[in-house]
Amino acid sequence: MTTIQKREGFTLIELLTVITIIAILAGLSVPVYNSVREKASLAETSNNARQIVMALKVYASDEGNGSFVKAKYNFDGEAEGPIASANEAYRTLINLGYLDTESIFASANSLARPDDNISSSADVLADVNPEGAPENHWGYTKGLTDSSPSRFPLVWENSVGDPGDNPEWDPAKAGTEEPGRTWSGGKIMIGFADGSAKTKRTAKRDEQSPLRNENGPQTIFEEMTANSRTVSLFNPEGLDL
Repeated sequence: MTTIQKREGFTLIELLTVITIIAILAGLSVPVYNSVREKASLAETSNNARQIVMALKVYASDEGNGSFVKAKYNFDGEAEGPIASANEAYRTLINLGYLDTESIFASANSLARPDDNISSSADVLADVNPEGAPENHWGYTKGLTDSSPSRFPLVWENSVGDPGDNPEWDPAKAGTEEPGRTWSGGKIMIGFADGSAKTKRTAKRDEQSPLRNENGPQTIFEEMTANSRTVSLFNPEGLDL
């Protein structure tokens, strides 16, 4: 009589094969997950940029005689002279009631942590919150109007150091919260004077550089500053740039 032996468990080769397959699938899933997560974060960041630009456009129509914010206003709605920072421009929008939240001044992968406390003038989009974190992620272009070319950047993600006339970003910092970081591939989110928001790429994918030229020898920032002597670029306050 033939005896049939019962097989128990897996052989070592079978176990190694299963483990290898699982490892391969895990390796494939991580980039896909990261890509999906970045797309979701970019969508939220784009929405924030559009909301800021739309508030600026309403201000230009109501208060600015066609110009985006150039003067700072306090919590009581009183003018206090020209703005000297991005925070002062955006603070004006809140102080005059064009925005009722600070949360849109944040972004994924950013040091900015707006606490949404707008109960007093000192609290509205402060340079840093009570925990010492900056409250604003976004740079600002002073001097544009609602008739400026639609390709000119009005709000933009903070750059490395002093933006000067042609700000630069560092793709090597992608995925970090460091000032001047980009998204993958050197992408930067920009809000434009026409109310749109879209990404632009840096000239170099692996080192610090300005935006790449798309329609001529100049970047859109160089073209903008060359066309108007009244334009000034401001980075957010509170970042260690």
